[in-house]
Amino acid sequence: MKKLICLSLMFVSLAAFAQKPYEYNLSAGDKFEVSVDMVQNIEQNVMGQSAETQQDVNSVDLFEVLSVSNGIYTIKSTAISRKVSISAPMMSMEMNSDGEAQTDLPFKVMAGKTFQFTMNKKGEVLQVMGLDKVRAAMKDELAGTPFAAQVDQLTATYQDEFIKGTLDSQFNIYPKTKQDTWDKSVSLVMNNAPVETVVNFAYTGANQITGTGDVTMKGEQEQMGMTVSSDLSGKQSSVFDIDAKTGLPAKVTVSQDVSGNMSAQGMDIPMKLKTNATTSITMK
Repeated sequence: MKKLICLSLMFVSLAAFAQKPYEYNLSAGDKFEVSVDMVQNIEQNVMGQSAETQQDVNSVDLFEVLSVSNGIYTIKSTAISRKVSISAPMMSMEMNSDGEAQTDLPFKVMAGKTFQFTMNKKGEVLQVMGLDKVRAAMKDELAGTPFAAQVDQLTATYQDEFIKGTLDSQFNIYPKTKQDTWDKSVSLVMNNAPVETVVNFAYTGANQITGTGDVTMKGEQEQMGMTVSSDLSGKQSSVFDIDAKTGLPAKVTVSQDVSGNMSAQGMDIPMKLKTNATTSITMK
């Protein structure tokens, strides 16, 4: 009888341990750091000449849960650091928020900037607040510098729709009801160019979610004073390793391959983009 009771308790314990997280479990005062490392290879064909560019991007942000009310989190986001290096034929460039060179200035003015957003327990971002103050502060700090003429392009990364879409793609991973497979659509708008991603999510383990889907980049955007039209599409795959206690994805890997054409000043440019990104989230 004792053996039966022990076996029964063991099965109950294992069942509880294997329960899948279906929402976030955060408390007011919780803090977590999000570090993103992205490598993007861009292959272009211009007038029969092939050119490859590699971009290495790193960003670190601190998130703090300010309050929890009726299942809605109010979260403060603070930019800690930004870094990018670009390697292309006959050109290389680095920008670092911790650097002292003049070219580091656009990233230096981003560091320390804060805003707030609300999110439900499923990770759906409901509202973003305070980005107007971030954009205004960046404009003031870049006024009278060589980057003043590019301020609209630099502050585009802090447009409300773009930030909301970026946060949504980071955190909105859970299904609305308990199920093993589900679909989500994510839309980002960068310089008026929409990026649409339709992803099918599935649990591939008690604490692991995978996503596969289609990516479409179609629209117009401003680059260096020119109107550039893009028409690219491809595939994306991702793996989320979940911290069962908080529901936060402790590690996320994303791979994306898209190809198509970009057009500028009457010229069509065939292009391939391959992106690999790793996100690490650490409780502080």
